[in-house]
Amino acid sequence: MGNPFRDPLSSFLKHWLLVYLWFLKEHSTRAPEELLPVLRLTAAAMHQKIQLQVENYLFLKYISEDMISPSRKLWRTFVVKGVAMCGDCVEKEYPNRGNTCLENGSFLLNFTGCAVCSKRDFMLITNKSLKEEDGEEIITYDHLCKNCHHVIARHEYTFSIMDEFQEYTMLCLLCGKAEDTISILPDDPRQMTLLF
Repeated sequence: MGNPFRDPLSSFLKHWLLVYLWFLKEHSTRAPEELLPVLRLTAAAMHQKIQLQVENYLFLKYISEDMISPSRKLWRTFVVKGVAMCGDCVEKEYPNRGNTCLENGSFLLNFTGCAVCSKRDFMLITNKSLKEEDGEEIITYDHLCKNCHHVIARHEYTFSIMDEFQEYTMLCLLCGKAEDTISILPDDPRQMTLLF
């Protein structure tokens, strides 16, 4: 691609150089040979101005967001249990979801698009695992970009039974954080009112 500044700037400077030389010729008592140093100085100034424009153009092209390759871009990353998660792919990191705990799936409203391939599409769920520790079920999986397999977030969902309640928690950069407690009894003791 050619430099868009070079041709218009050259034409502009050449025009004003010719106007200046014509003006000197018409209004000067000097001989035409004396105008040669002026011509050289003007040509040097024109060359320097074009060089500055070219450098400015290349600098703007280099720092442009579109010209930075994905391999050189520094993303906001979070490492959780050995998995790097990307903060640039989400609108809000760890949004508060109240009591909405997702055992599977993705919260696509918080997904702004992949920071690597710039596409906003469905996600893959990979590395899904289920562990049981001390009566607690822990489900973990990774959210990946469907197009370039960039790791967006690690999702962790837990389920446990404590006394008369089922407890659910969710923690994910994309899906957010949430907790919920539900009674396993027909009547929730927390909702009971005193009859006396």
